[in-house]
Amino acid sequence: MRLSIYYYLGNPQLSIMKRPRPAPRVEEKLFLTIWDDEAVDPRFTGGKGAGLAKIYRAIAELKALGLPVDVPFAVILAPPFIRRLLATNPEILEKVRELEEALARGEEVGPLLAEIRELIMKLEFPPELDRALDEAIELLRAEGLKAGKKEPIRIAVRSSGLAEDLPSASFAGQYETILNVRLSDKEEVKRAILRCLASVYGDRVADYRQKLRSRGLKIPSETEICSRGLFSIILQLMVDSEWSGVGFSIETESGHPKVFKSTAWLGLGELGVQGKVPTAEIFAAKLEDRRFVELFGRKVPGSVVCLGVNPPSKPQREMLRWDPEAGKNVIVEVEEPVDPRIVNDVQALLVSLAVEHLERTVGKGKPVDVEFAWENGRLYLLQVRPETVHAVRSKAIIETYVLEEEPPEDALLGIGLNVGTKIASGPLMPLALGDLSAEELSVRIRLLKRILKELVGRYNVKPILYTSITSPPWEPVMKRDLLAGIITELGNRTSHPAIISREEGLACSVGTKGLSEHLDELSDVYWGAACMSCDFVSVGEVGKDPVPEACPACGGELFKVVAKEPVTLDCTRGEARIYRGALKFRVEVREIREIPRPATKVAVNCGSPMEALNVSLIPGVSKVGLAREEFIAAWIQVHPVFCIKASKVRAEGGFWAPEVEELFPPGADPREEWVHRLTLGMGLIAASFYPREVILRFSDFKTNEYATLVGAVHYELECPRCGGGLALREYEECP
Repeated sequence: MRLSIYYYLGNPQLSIMKRPRPAPRVEEKLFLTIWDDEAVDPRFTGGKGAGLAKIYRAIAELKALGLPVDVPFAVILAPPFIRRLLATNPEILEKVRELEEALARGEEVGPLLAEIRELIMKLEFPPELDRALDEAIELLRAEGLKAGKKEPIRIAVRSSGLAEDLPSASFAGQYETILNVRLSDKEEVKRAILRCLASVYGDRVADYRQKLRSRGLKIPSETEICSRGLFSIILQLMVDSEWSGVGFSIETESGHPKVFKSTAWLGLGELGVQGKVPTAEIFAAKLEDRRFVELFGRKVPGSVVCLGVNPPSKPQREMLRWDPEAGKNVIVEVEEPVDPRIVNDVQALLVSLAVEHLERTVGKGKPVDVEFAWENGRLYLLQVRPETVHAVRSKAIIETYVLEEEPPEDALLGIGLNVGTKIASGPLMPLALGDLSAEELSVRIRLLKRILKELVGRYNVKPILYTSITSPPWEPVMKRDLLAGIITELGNRTSHPAIISREEGLACSVGTKGLSEHLDELSDVYWGAACMSCDFVSVGEVGKDPVPEACPACGGELFKVVAKEPVTLDCTRGEARIYRGALKFRVEVREIREIPRPATKVAVNCGSPMEALNVSLIPGVSKVGLAREEFIAAWIQVHPVFCIKASKVRAEGGFWAPEVEELFPPGADPREEWVHRLTLGMGLIAASFYPREVILRFSDFKTNEYATLVGAVHYELECPRCGGGLALREYEECP
């Protein structure tokens, strides 16, 4: 199926049995505000700009109820502005035509893209655009002062591509965003606009457009984008957030439509989106009927229930914030937070209510992805776009990955947060590229792409990439035809590697622990080398093919990588597990209409909250016949009796055990925290199957299923005959 995208054209006026009449002339506006009626049309403001305009209209209902929600004021430089700016140097269009021809031939276009970006950065604003920019700046300054901003008022300069934020093409993180641009310095504003515009011809953006074209999406040609100015740029007031987050009106891993999941972290948004800080998870359930809930002392209609907030896996030690003295965003140390969950219950409910409201009004009932921030007692909604993974996935097919062999006891190398439920195996390729600039990183990624293509072509090998974290410059290599999977040490399920892996259908582990400690145990199998000065690239087998010290073609420096022995990345067990060796697995693909429907009702046993999200989507399941509290306790990972005792010890001035510090937030009462997580686990199971029946059995007898939990050593029975752990019911059966 091909999706057509229409740009800055009047709506065609068609009538039955008549010749089409010409479209009315639409007056060209150099910029629009989010207040303008035309702003909701992405032909005039791009995907992101139209989203902001829609948020502005959608939240009027919430604001009328007295809720503290808002959207930062924004001006959008429209396609006519961009077209006239690019037209001031005809050489840009000539270079773009060369780019289009080179892409059609499959040639390397990195140097050509760099030339185009350089030409854009040298553009001069003609008088009419200069006057329009003055007017836009004055509007932003006036609205900033109304909002209580202090001089110098700062803005964010952001992209709004006309093919951006579509259900099948997000362009998430592709273009450059420039933060903290001072309105008082017009030249600074101009430079930021040019940087944002130049990013249209960034390596990763051009690569992404080509990928979409290859998949049948009707993206305009490079020449059309340039000659018609099919791009908008947003100038938006900055929000100095106390905490930030991303929300989905869908559960991101299973695609469950009745469970919302949002993430939140302290400070500005950048570190959280990059996956460099741990995040709290906000869970909410969507009901079939609307009811009134208590929020900020008001009765508010809504169809969501906040299930609870899961605190970060470990305390957030640093955050990003604006430093007025330094004149930039700085990373500062976080003292012990007042609320270890980042957000309180009222804020969590407001976030969930806002996400549900935007799904209903802006998304027209389809899942959305929302960025938000909290500043001075108000929730600011910064962006809304369609969810791009589960929204386009066929609901008529169930794909199940099954590990066919049990891993050896010593095969486990690391554990992380799973993204999706796939399995992949391949040589592990560790990469530590350090703290490079975006431009330097892009150069190395281009070289890596050439090496990966050579590995696939020569050995039919797709490695599993292992690095600290990925960012937009990595995207040219984050593809199914080059990689088997992705593993990152940092990150969460809404960070960059998770988002791109979902879109690409790659197995992925984020926030991975333990793997780095085992790297030296894995032997090198393949090597790859690409010249940083010419087109030379070569791959070989370690110990068989000699690795060149320098480029044999020009003598230049080589970029080198190694791929180690195979590992298996298993994301099917509620967490990501990395095993040594290429374990056998199979993929079962079933069409729903092929699944037989028995006459009897099917009930399932389900105790794991994360498993419930997937099991509840299986066709024909009528209810949960047995949900066991013991399995929820295993999800919590800490022994309940230990938590009761630990609460008393802490009250008497004691200290945390190190194992508990890794699982429970600092400052939390162990007993209260255990009860909170038990409630959240029960709520997730109930919400997953709602409105179907769930029968929960409490832990009414001693069970050895607690034996592996943190703190269990003090409270679990030990068999006097063999020394093993046991349940009371097993004692008589011990040999």
